[in-house]
Amino acid sequence: MKKKILCVLMVLCMACALPGCSRENNLPDYVDIAALPEDYSLEDAKNDGCVVFEDHLLTSGEEEWAEFLRVTKKKWPADIRIAKYYSNPPQLFLTDVSYDGKMFTPTQPGLEPRSYKYLIRYTDADENSSSFTYSSYEYYVLMNEEGVSFSRVIDADSTGPLASQLDQFIVYTNLVE
Repeated sequence: MKKKILCVLMVLCMACALPGCSRENNLPDYVDIAALPEDYSLEDAKNDGCVVFEDHLLTSGEEEWAEFLRVTKKKWPADIRIAKYYSNPPQLFLTDVSYDGKMFTPTQPGLEPRSYKYLIRYTDADENSSSFTYSSYEYYVLMNEEGVSFSRVIDADSTGPLASQLDQFIVYTNLVE
């Protein structure tokens, strides 16, 4: 009899614990990036729940980005799509970022996927940004190193002699002039 009661209690405990362990998020389910039509537009990206930047200014998807950050902070798997639109000349670039609970993997059409351990946030409040041309900025950068300065990130992203000395992928750039 004690064994039956113990089994029932264990089942009840497991049933109560499982909802807290489930992966719950409010992120959109995106169509595979390779299956999108060639005429996929900025408006399509906004309607699909992408995080949208127009000329480096966040214009849509702020709630989706906050949810992605919330979920990944808990080490739960999540996916987000970033759409970067440039007006001169008009171009739309899409990036899917997947998180499996340990590694972030950005995917873009035509580029080989690569995985990163960390998603690091940089803002104008983090460093002396007097030499930066924007009054406010927020960057999220995927990399495999912690403690990298923002100036090193920017230098490595340039085309100068320091370019590609740092393994990184800038996924989020919100600039305010």
